[in-house]
Amino acid sequence: MHDSRLRSAGDVGPAGLISDEPRSTRPCDVEGCEQKHYGRGLCRMHYRRAWEPNAYRKKPFGDPGDAKQLREPEPQPEHCEVDDCTNKARTHRLCNKHWRRFAVYGTTELVGIEEICRYCGSVFTFERKAATSGLAYCSAECGKFSNTQRARLRQAKVAAPFIDWRQVAERDGWTCGICGEPVDPDAPTRTPQSPSVDHIIALANGGEHSWKNVQLAHLGCNASKRDR
Repeated sequence: MHDSRLRSAGDVGPAGLISDEPRSTRPCDVEGCEQKHYGRGLCRMHYRRAWEPNAYRKKPFGDPGDAKQLREPEPQPEHCEVDDCTNKARTHRLCNKHWRRFAVYGTTELVGIEEICRYCGSVFTFERKAATSGLAYCSAECGKFSNTQRARLRQAKVAAPFIDWRQVAERDGWTCGICGEPVDPDAPTRTPQSPSVDHIIALANGGEHSWKNVQLAHLGCNASKRDR
């Protein structure tokens, strides 16, 4: 009761002291304010400002002139800024591939794990995300040659055990079985002098894919022999 009197008339005295003006039409006592009366002669907004100061706590505002200006977007180059990369720049002056590397590893350099190519035996590095993709070849060429070899094995209906060329090389003393010259283990991959595994009796001629039918050979010698 007294709270209602206090809100409507600003006094807890007898009812006769309450303003005869209906509360529903009584305006705020603040000059120029025509909002509906809420309590103590004030509308809700002015009442809260006067009696609930925390509700309208002043917030500090700085000089608008001190505000930071919006930064103009930097022009994007046509190509990725990484040396020797010709891919189109997409994000932060980088192509999609190098941006993903930078976002994950903090560098645009190749961060990966080393693996040995199942065809030529060279050591190569690939990104970690490829570790579960079954990547086993250092290049598309090695993958193509390996696929061709497996296709020949399937065509000849021969089982295809995995033959490690390094074990063949150790067995044959790093000597080419075709020309008889030494085979350089450090020769560049996919060059005529690089090591390869040759089928002594070609698969096309009925030879089997087995340890006793393979020998170490220069890649150039192997290619020139063909199906002989």
